[in-house]
Amino acid sequence: FRQRHSAPLLHARRGVKKLGWQCRESTTAEISDRSPAAFTGQRLPLEAVVADGTHQYAGRVVAKVLDGVFVDLGAERQGFLPCSAETAPKRGSRITVYPVRKWTTAGAGGIDLALEPEGHPRISWEHVNVDGVTPYKGRVASVDALGALVDIGCDVMGFLYFKEALESNPCSLVAGAELTVYLISRDRKLHHLRLSLQPRSCPLTELRDFVSDGQTPYVGKIKKMLTTGALVDLNGEGNGFMPAPYPLSATPKEGEEVTVYVHQKLKDSGRLCVSLEPASKPRKSLEQILSDGVTPHTGQVTIKCEFGVFVDIHAEVPGLLPKHMWWDKAGEMQLNNLKEGQSVTVYVVSKNLDSGKVTLGLNPWQKPLTSIEAIRADGITPHKGIVTSDRDVGLFVHFGADMVGILRRAKGERVLYEHTNAEFEALDLAPGREVEVYVMRKNPVSGKVDLSLHPSVQPHLSLDDVRMRCGEGGSLDGLVYHVAHNEVLIDFGCEVTGILPRRDLFGAKRGQRIVVEPVEFDERCGRFLLRLASTGSAVIGEEDVVRWRVDVQRDPTAPKRMIDKRTGAVVLEAPKTGWVEVALAHGQVYYWNLDTGETTWSRPAQVYEK
Repeated sequence: FRQRHSAPLLHARRGVKKLGWQCRESTTAEISDRSPAAFTGQRLPLEAVVADGTHQYAGRVVAKVLDGVFVDLGAERQGFLPCSAETAPKRGSRITVYPVRKWTTAGAGGIDLALEPEGHPRISWEHVNVDGVTPYKGRVASVDALGALVDIGCDVMGFLYFKEALESNPCSLVAGAELTVYLISRDRKLHHLRLSLQPRSCPLTELRDFVSDGQTPYVGKIKKMLTTGALVDLNGEGNGFMPAPYPLSATPKEGEEVTVYVHQKLKDSGRLCVSLEPASKPRKSLEQILSDGVTPHTGQVTIKCEFGVFVDIHAEVPGLLPKHMWWDKAGEMQLNNLKEGQSVTVYVVSKNLDSGKVTLGLNPWQKPLTSIEAIRADGITPHKGIVTSDRDVGLFVHFGADMVGILRRAKGERVLYEHTNAEFEALDLAPGREVEVYVMRKNPVSGKVDLSLHPSVQPHLSLDDVRMRCGEGGSLDGLVYHVAHNEVLIDFGCEVTGILPRRDLFGAKRGQRIVVEPVEFDERCGRFLLRLASTGSAVIGEEDVVRWRVDVQRDPTAPKRMIDKRTGAVVLEAPKTGWVEVALAHGQVYYWNLDTGETTWSRPAQVYEK
């Protein structure tokens, strides 16, 4: 996809490898010998770079090509700044840039840069509404024989095929043209977004809205027949997959309308596995899977691969018997004897509510595992654990809970409970080694648990302690530990963390200390909604005509939050007059006049000056 559709736009960057590798030789590129890196500390992984168009980075120009320059940001991959030869900064000069996009393909990758910040943070591709009816303002970046790459203010570009523009004016697909587009498909595995110029007659169903109990019927159409199965259009953000073989009584044909049942829903890839036949009994949801390590589950071996054995435990997600089971050496030795289709008794030793992954064992745990809800993340209680895997983000540790925790590896500058490689090496930590850890924070919704090798200076506040303080105006010292698209995550000494909109803390950086006030606990994301204490950025001057702000939540059932921008207070009763700034869930903002009903994308102060 990237090679096919991005070549006209990104041809100069296709040879950019991880920093330290030489760029591909080119007769049209002036690539110099590598000068000393601008940053001598630990380099940031690509996933740690915030590419939302507003986050500032200091960089150094390390190479020039005909249509731009390469910039070292202190990350493992270089950034590319498009510019003409006349306006290009000199090689070796230091500049301030703003990442607007990052990408990888075929072992190469990079970061797209700009010299000026954008008006508001870009949207993460995970948070856009792929419903076919929500409009997005876009600008055509490049056009090829198949269609156009369109910038919709997201961290990845969407692609608009010419066949999606036949009913409109295909002549409008020229570089620089502004369009209103609708998202009609999202590939969660490849990070692809597909666009259309026309809204769908009815909203598409998002992945989270499909019921994967194996008994709820969905009407779909066979889109394509493959050797391994059939792709089924379910009017959703992605296609369903019906694996072969099929029932003898109903062999599907391309273009045929069928009734199917969703048997599995894989969160990490967005894949739906469907069948023409309903399940004999409802399949369990991820939340319903009992993961105490001692309750037996009867399953069937479905796939054997190099990293383990997948087992169908009659749930919406499969379980994995990993190749290395450090907690169950006896069970590890039995893996080679398992055969596909064989019935097997397994025990769930951990599950990840965020990624949807379930880890199994062949033998029960020594004692029932503690649920994540019952674990107190006070930062001072020691837990005995065992390292299960070593990943780029850190070491995963099983510490007797139904969720594994993580000892985070520092990404660049160390913040709070992160650890350096030297600390891990000093303790000789590796998969299979025992370790003593302390639970520093947890998310009761996603099940994520952050651990530390060292206890906290003082016990952390409990969720209930902070919940009672909400709305009382009490302030707490906080520290920024993660900056994401439109969101800043704050650790303020509680067992759960808080979240602050990026617009309230523009230019936020990891390690920055601020004073915050808890507003309410968000049951949807498992974090406290925060606001800046005292004179936060929500307070504006009397001369500003936009007095109110409405935050539209991603969850349509969640109430909208109305805020008085002059006081920063949450308004319980909707006002009847004045201008309102409406912040949509996908990041865009428009303005609404309560007196006249007028709406505009431009700030009213700008409208009145015309």
